[in-house]
Amino acid sequence: YLFGKYTRQPLLMEFAAQDFRASGGELYSDEVNRISLYHRFQNIIHWEEVYSYCHNARENGVREDMSHQDTPRRRDIFYPSVRLFLARSDALDLAVKAGDNGDNHNHNDTGSFTLYKNGHPLFVDIGVESYTEKTFSSRRYEIWTMQSGYHNLPTLMGKDQKDGETYCATEVYTHFGHNASISMELLTAYPIPRPEDAGAAPFTYRRSVTLDKKEGKVVVKDTTNLPDVILNFITYEKPVVSEGRLQIGSLASAAFTGAAPLTRPKDFPGTQPPDSSPAVEVLPVTDERLKKAWDHDLYRVRLRMTGSIFTMEIK
Repeated sequence: YLFGKYTRQPLLMEFAAQDFRASGGELYSDEVNRISLYHRFQNIIHWEEVYSYCHNARENGVREDMSHQDTPRRRDIFYPSVRLFLARSDALDLAVKAGDNGDNHNHNDTGSFTLYKNGHPLFVDIGVESYTEKTFSSRRYEIWTMQSGYHNLPTLMGKDQKDGETYCATEVYTHFGHNASISMELLTAYPIPRPEDAGAAPFTYRRSVTLDKKEGKVVVKDTTNLPDVILNFITYEKPVVSEGRLQIGSLASAAFTGAAPLTRPKDFPGTQPPDSSPAVEVLPVTDERLKKAWDHDLYRVRLRMTGSIFTMEIK
């Protein structure tokens, strides 16, 4: 809230004030998030101001339950410094990362997307578990939540993305309007040998993500000449996968072409009940930090690409 105030960003102030009120003060409890004594003093000093700001916002049509319909309209935007793409329609909120894997607190997630519908999570970013010595060591990317295979990204020829600034999206293009879209080359984020070094045709893996505001849908399109691609998708609601369709709870469905459900299960960290499809893994939410973000287990959907073009239409 204070950052928004001193940088003159009323939308940020409003968001922080709503979040503060909804938390019932828990956001600033040492017992919950170990906030410092300094921040607790700031909380005491500005408590009345934040509550008053939230009250004024409600008087202008923003209810305190912070539902999707109540949040103020924000414009679509692309932040070039971090190459983050954000687009919204009446029902859908889309974010796509197109940067590199050398960020502070990095996860190997270049090209991943996050999608919410009416304020409810569909395709999600898992987040990070409780910090340990391993989190900030040379073994950081042994942690499963840091790996690209546990983001909405492909595994290419058995390989996930690699960390470092040189592993990045290239040829990034954006467009805004009724169809807001971003496209990029993703092969450069993976440690894949380059056949052109041996005189062969170069490998490529291009991804585009489009929010069609008129039709109320998101279209993900991946195009490649790689022979072995597994597509990974992380969902909040339990998904049901069949040939050409992905049903995500009662919230949304996705029709896809150019891929088939995976038939070989993966053992860790997901688990598969005996009657489930190997294409769907349960990702147990047992870590205390993750429990603060998610109220139940998450899921990973795995599809094997069967051609050179994969298309998924999410409604």
